[in-house]
Amino acid sequence: MAAGRPIVKENRKKVGLSLIGNVNDKLTELSAMTGKTKSRIVEEAVHLFSERQAMVDARIKDIKEYGDMASLSAKDILEERLRKEEEVLKGSLDSEVKHVG
Repeated sequence: MAAGRPIVKENRKKVGLSLIGNVNDKLTELSAMTGKTKSRIVEEAVHLFSERQAMVDARIKDIKEYGDMASLSAKDILEERLRKEEEVLKGSLDSEVKHVG
């Protein structure tokens, strides 16, 4: 192996990062506090960010699909749907009664 070459580790990829000084300081501090390597902290942060982004994307999809109903729980959505169906059914029964004669 040539001098200055990074050690190749199985299932690992060497990447270069440029961080703002205070971010690097915080990363160093976190590493000291947790006993984890900076690489491990970055891996965990990326994993958490990915999970959070998946939740945000799912929420955006719900808002596009359900509009104002997106903020409601599944129970609230079901109750609203049943209420609307009852209104439609009541309206159709009322119109049938009016035409009977």
